[in-house]
Amino acid sequence: MIDADEAKRIAERFDLGTGAIDSVAAFGSGLINDTFLVKTAGAGFILQKINQAVFKHPRRLMENHHRIISHANRGGGGDFRLPELILSKNGDDCVQDNSGGIWRMQVFVSHTQTFDTVVNEQQAEQAGVALASFQWLLSDLDSSKLHDILPGFHVTPAYLRDYDDAQSRQSHTGADSDYCRAFIEDRRALAGVLDAVKDQLPIRVIHGDPKLNNILFDGAERAVAMVDLDTVSAGLIHYDLGDCLRSLCNRAGESPQHNQTVQFDVAIAAAMLRGYMPIARRFITAVEQALFYPAIRLLPFELGLRFFTDYLLGNRYFKVRDPGHNLRRAVTQFRLTEDIENKESAITSLLAGEGCR
Repeated sequence: MIDADEAKRIAERFDLGTGAIDSVAAFGSGLINDTFLVKTAGAGFILQKINQAVFKHPRRLMENHHRIISHANRGGGGDFRLPELILSKNGDDCVQDNSGGIWRMQVFVSHTQTFDTVVNEQQAEQAGVALASFQWLLSDLDSSKLHDILPGFHVTPAYLRDYDDAQSRQSHTGADSDYCRAFIEDRRALAGVLDAVKDQLPIRVIHGDPKLNNILFDGAERAVAMVDLDTVSAGLIHYDLGDCLRSLCNRAGESPQHNQTVQFDVAIAAAMLRGYMPIARRFITAVEQALFYPAIRLLPFELGLRFFTDYLLGNRYFKVRDPGHNLRRAVTQFRLTEDIENKESAITSLLAGEGCR
């Protein structure tokens, strides 16, 4: 556990340019990196220690950050931007602590907030605007220039193989574990639905983790920025669309209360698409659009598979509150997948209708 004093010592090595640090406090609800809000008299900053158990090559990750942020913000003065990096006092984009840990800092976008669950349809529509704006700003960046920070990320057949390996070595009993195993067995073919046609689709720059709490909203509930760029990579936009809708349309959240109903909210999906499609039409193809429903179904299945595998392996990847947390998360995602399947007709009608015209 990193305390605020240690984080402050690291923060003092960055060129804040606004005087002494007033406060440092843990910030946000991210599952991977350790994050702190640093405040000075004149500004705020986000300080993060990169989780090197997950991101094996943090220097390459920072090269990606530089390329992505500079490209997206090159027009200057736009309504939607990516938070700028703060350099160290030595002019580097990160600093290394005494134990070899790598830290970075970005501008804190003031007067904004994030949400773990969607509040209303207006917010969902703005989330769609944010995702499409991010993809549009980077649509002319050569994705091959980005380092592959997480090899195998969003390769669902590989996650299925990881699950099979974990299950063969560490099986758990109980109603929830039995449910997860049966659910996965019934849907093995789903894992390859996008990989099977990947060669026929454009490879673009995608965010990789566009859930609701990675979007910053201003006081008027307008989306003004996206954060958490660690998973930005070359890939299919379907992963972004499916993951964003997975996050938005599950009003119960990723860790609902016991027995709370998990449902896919079609009205929220319609609102998101109203924001997304007018911008996305500038760059997407008809072939890409035809695969939107399979992506919407796939992404909660994929995340549930990852949560359950991590549970079987002893919770190595995702931060947890207790040993069964990842199991409950997996059940939530599989319940969401089930509801998407039950609502296939409504969702496909929506994709063919007003939301996508």
